[in-house]
Amino acid sequence: MMDGKYTGTTMNINVSWHLEHPMPQNPTFDQKVEWHLEHQKNCACRPISKKLADEMAAKGIKFEPAQLLNEVKP
Repeated sequence: MMDGKYTGTTMNINVSWHLEHPMPQNPTFDQKVEWHLEHQKNCACRPISKKLADEMAAKGIKFEPAQLLNEVKP
């Protein structure tokens, strides 16, 4: 672990961010969106779930599509 981040073969976790920003219990849609948008800026451990991403897109909420960790870039 370096600088609060775990670097492994499949994920990078910003441990300190996660500890300081827990997902609320029984979050509303708006709370989920807010948390995931901030999470995307601060941690690379996982992308926004497809279900939530689809709901966000349907409501016109903009977000950066997550890059797959094993994606091959040209």
